[in-house]
Amino acid sequence: MIYPGFSLRLFLDSPEHLVGKNVIHQCAEDDIVDWFVGKITGIVKPHKDPSKTKYSIQYEIEEFKNTWEFCLLKDLQKGDLIVIN
Repeated sequence: MIYPGFSLRLFLDSPEHLVGKNVIHQCAEDDIVDWFVGKITGIVKPHKDPSKTKYSIQYEIEEFKNTWEFCLLKDLQKGDLIVIN
């Protein structure tokens, strides 16, 4: 899901536009699925297929203070990532 003003096409055409965005990300661990607020901090590994671009994300929750890495455009396409601003 993308809030007004953003489009999946924008991020696929220019993956760097996702950097700096605040998001809500659905994650699953140990069969528990939950949504977490975070900020995309950078591109870790660009890819010629933008949906395979790997991003770093910092979550606001204390237990996840480390930086995590995911192919977030895939999650955006699946509805597991919401761009807030």
